[in-house]
Amino acid sequence: MAALELAGIYLEQACWRGKLKEIERRRNELYERLQDELAEEPAQQSLFGPVRADLNLDSHVQLTRALTRVIGDPKRIPDSTRNWKLEPLAAEFPVVGRILEYRTLQKTLKFGETLLESVNPETGRIHPHFHQIGAPTGRMSCTDPNVQQIPHAFDMRRCFRAPEGRKLVVADYSQIRSSCASSPISPMIAASSRPSAPAQTSIARPPRRSSMFRSSR
Repeated sequence: MAALELAGIYLEQACWRGKLKEIERRRNELYERLQDELAEEPAQQSLFGPVRADLNLDSHVQLTRALTRVIGDPKRIPDSTRNWKLEPLAAEFPVVGRILEYRTLQKTLKFGETLLESVNPETGRIHPHFHQIGAPTGRMSCTDPNVQQIPHAFDMRRCFRAPEGRKLVVADYSQIRSSCASSPISPMIAASSRPSAPAQTSIARPPRRSSMFRSSR
């Protein structure tokens, strides 16, 4: 585990910044479209044309009022504008889907900028912290930053490169927990019967996405 952290993983920063620009461009396009769809009509005009009062997309009150105006039926507006409350409306009302996409892009941009700050100036690599038993299920977890949750969007994962002559390998055990649960002999029971191998160690052994960094040392 220590060797994994010390080795780190190389991030092609130019590639990453390019992806962030693509995301920012799409985010800005969505912002303008949502303002056109949701912002209230200007109460006054200036010498230069209508004055648009931009809607604060992070404001529950403003967003609820705007959705009520667009959807038309106050009874269909959820009591919260959190994503899981809005998702059922996305299929019927495309504007709701655009709100959700906008939020996702905002979150991705913030994560992407934080990841750049995590690049070690001396090694040019990211050295996250891996926790062997970082979850109640016994799974490995990662922090500072969490490189196990790199977004799939915009091919962002392609910005992680291996040194010349090496390859990055992505390995995963599909349905590992379901397999353990359906096994005639539970691996947890078998492991607990061996004093030298605690059950948690046996559960945490199969690497998740972190194994993609193994060959980049």
